[in-house]
Amino acid sequence: MDANRERELFGPIDDSVLNKQDTHRSRMISINRDHNETLLQLFQGSQNVFWTFKTTPGPDDFVLHPRVLDRLQVMGFYGPARCGSIRLDRHLITALVERWRPETHTFHFPIGETTITLQDVAILWGLSIEGEPIICREPHRTKTEWRQYCLQWLGFQPQESEMRSKTAILLSALSDRLKHRPDIDMNTPQDVVDQYARGCALILLGGLMMPNSSRCSVSLLYLQFLENVTKAGEYSWGSAVLAVLYRELCTTSQAEKTTIAGALSLLQIWAWSRINVIQPLKVRDMIVAGTLLGADNRDLGLPPYGVRWIHYNDHTRSVSNTIRVYRDIFDRLSPEQFIWEPYDMTLPDIATLGPRCLTENWMSECPLISVGIVEIHYPNRVLRQFGMIQGIPNVVHSTHASLHDIDRRGKEGYDWVSKHAHWITYWRDRSPFTPAMPINGGVTLTDDYMQWYYRITRRLISPDQYTAEVGGFQPLRTSTRDVLVIIYLNIHLICFYDNMNSKMCITVHLFIFPFRSNGSHVLKLVEIRLQLTIENHWWVCLIL
Repeated sequence: MDANRERELFGPIDDSVLNKQDTHRSRMISINRDHNETLLQLFQGSQNVFWTFKTTPGPDDFVLHPRVLDRLQVMGFYGPARCGSIRLDRHLITALVERWRPETHTFHFPIGETTITLQDVAILWGLSIEGEPIICREPHRTKTEWRQYCLQWLGFQPQESEMRSKTAILLSALSDRLKHRPDIDMNTPQDVVDQYARGCALILLGGLMMPNSSRCSVSLLYLQFLENVTKAGEYSWGSAVLAVLYRELCTTSQAEKTTIAGALSLLQIWAWSRINVIQPLKVRDMIVAGTLLGADNRDLGLPPYGVRWIHYNDHTRSVSNTIRVYRDIFDRLSPEQFIWEPYDMTLPDIATLGPRCLTENWMSECPLISVGIVEIHYPNRVLRQFGMIQGIPNVVHSTHASLHDIDRRGKEGYDWVSKHAHWITYWRDRSPFTPAMPINGGVTLTDDYMQWYYRITRRLISPDQYTAEVGGFQPLRTSTRDVLVIIYLNIHLICFYDNMNSKMCITVHLFIFPFRSNGSHVLKLVEIRLQLTIENHWWVCLIL
């Protein structure tokens, strides 16, 4: 397929926004059949999160002492500690990455742009948004000095074999050390409790919140932010987690990449929370959802909203582990299948989060900083997620793209505070984006948005045709014989069964979004209502 034909069928027609399409993995899927089945390898060390809050813990399950939980809450890690990890779906994560755009830091679906925002990080994991950014001057230390540093702040000096590199410790070694230390009790000195809590925080950072491509280690640079347990809770951990996740999504969206790290559990929970057609069917709760008590029986509060997705699932009646199905669902995603505002802000697990999480700065266009990484947060591109009418967003500043080239590799002892001084000031001076038009009366978009969007987006990911010899699920085929461009086609059935009259009412929505006809762009919606009678057979043959 030549490039012009590909742009007509898949997009973008106008590449002024998505200017990296030639190297994006979505292009490889459309032109290279072998790339269709390529799944990403997921890097996550969450198996080293050794404690549990299961509703029915087993004899070998480890439960954290209330004094340790208390210190994790002070440091700002109570939410991730309560949520823990989930079983990741490689097919879902891969399908999401195929729709992630590094130019805009958003997922491009047929319904418009969406993304995981600071609001999602705060609500799903209860992480602080307000506070100082996670950035530092990297210290000059030998490996021996780093091991002695661990002795001071973690309570043990790791062996040479327990170090991944000069500045990183193996997560397995860290979890083993903590599990085999003397039990914490009410008589344990406070500095020992704090050392234990710092170790748990490092496991969360390296195994769940900000895992890197090493998969098995965590950087000891984070330990300097945990030295003062009380001050640790004053940092913006939520923005750092989102910065790393954005960087991983941007890097992995390129065609040659095969691995991804970052907060993938958070990403998967975000997708489940918003895309209703992929939500797993809950069988029963996996972990305790109520409040826990800390030191001196202090109420530590409810776990964050994300806990409601940590349960045993029935995968026989929900989508999972099928890349072709996910691609087809996303290619045909309709407005009612995406939940723009999934959070009820009056629920206790949200309303009690506190001012560091519940902030107007969710809506700030601002830098997200994690040591050497800086990525930009663009809430103005996803205003419907904040209950606002979406219009054509501002053009992304050209200097923002160059941030992808800056990372920590080969920069030992680097002064990141000086390097990113501009972005640190930008973060501290940020203010919420304040659009003038909240959603009212069902109008969610300006009149010109969809016409603009369907010219600049990558509309389809799945190839136009699948050959007959390919086994398994076959996505529905679109026809391009009669029109130059069919951008989106979806049939949605709503069925109501009337036991009294033995009738089924079916509403069919057929969407054909803008296609080119004599130089004009047309948006059509056809609604057909059918009244069908069902007598002895539970099947219906519908021909359009």
